[in-house]
Amino acid sequence: MIKSASEIRSAARATLRGHWAEGALFTLIYWFISSTFPRICVMHLEVRWLGTGFLASSLLLPLGWGFCIIFLLNRRGVEDSFNIGHLFDGYKDFKRIFPALFVKELYVILWALLGAIVYLVILWFVLRYDVACISSPNPSCVWEGDGGEWVIVLIPALISAFVKSLSYSMTPFILYDNTEMGTKAIDLSMKMMKGHKMELFILYLTFIGWGILCIFTLGIGYFWLVPYINASLAGFYEEVKADYEQSACDSGAYPKIFY
Repeated sequence: MIKSASEIRSAARATLRGHWAEGALFTLIYWFISSTFPRICVMHLEVRWLGTGFLASSLLLPLGWGFCIIFLLNRRGVEDSFNIGHLFDGYKDFKRIFPALFVKELYVILWALLGAIVYLVILWFVLRYDVACISSPNPSCVWEGDGGEWVIVLIPALISAFVKSLSYSMTPFILYDNTEMGTKAIDLSMKMMKGHKMELFILYLTFIGWGILCIFTLGIGYFWLVPYINASLAGFYEEVKADYEQSACDSGAYPKIFY
């Protein structure tokens, strides 16, 4: 049994006490790099094509990993957790970190496509035919939609992607705690999150109000909200990790995964 969302957020605020300014600064640095690097690549590369921005953004995955791990280190009381060097730690182990994170993002995209495809298949083979025309001998009697039914294809795509992103959400932390693990961290994240996805979803929901308030600060408040969310996510990982290890111990088959 893990802590409630309010308890996790309270613990996150406690770990950030005295580090809010550093968290905001690192958020600004991360945002600046992640927003300017892809643009620079697209503008200055001689070969320009639609995939250039995507590839440039992909190369920033280890940077996002380092940003995420900073808050885990802070959660664990590491003194130099807010060290600029940690932001680039993912590039020191690029051959392991990058493929795992890239595959993770690719899985989310594929699940989104699957959700969209399933919806389109249902729409084409079922909803296209008007119920009133089922018994009609006229084969041209089909449902005349207004086109809006095609727009909502985004809904199943987003739902599918979001659910899977919850399952894979522990991957960055697992990669940090298991220096020999690569893409298998995704599978372990799925196992750890089994039965906990709704709890993480609820945790995310509790930040909606803060997100709305940040809009009225012209977005400046997000530089403090992002550290708050990441610190809470790090705390959630510690809870889920402890619960997973305890369950493994209780079953008598403790897997030596965390070192």
